[in-house]
Amino acid sequence: MSDGLAFGARLSALSTDLKLLVAGTAAIARAEARASTKESVAAGTLIAAGAFLGCLAALTLVAGVVLAIVAFGVPAWAAALGVGVVLVIGAGLLAQSGVQRLRHVSFIFPETRGSIEESLQWLKELRR
Repeated sequence: MSDGLAFGARLSALSTDLKLLVAGTAAIARAEARASTKESVAAGTLIAAGAFLGCLAALTLVAGVVLAIVAFGVPAWAAALGVGVVLVIGAGLLAQSGVQRLRHVSFIFPETRGSIEESLQWLKELRR
């Protein structure tokens, strides 16, 4: 009879340990996801800023072309084109910076993976 109680106590302890293990692993996964999400948002913001500047550059270049056609030979269009080129360069630099930053974001979650592997190894050893 005491063996049955000891088995029940062990089973209860094992259940509690498994719950704690799962909760700990989930906490690690949430922390890693939060860090990756934060970095992705920052990279996305840079990409969006680059895209916005690219739109402004396109509008300015279009205005430059229009001015060039309307006032063929008048230097007003040269100023519009110069501003457009500067905006294109700025947009390219911002977008490139955002893409490079996004490439360094890890979605693998190495700590979570390690914790799960340790847990599985522990469970395998427990079954022996």
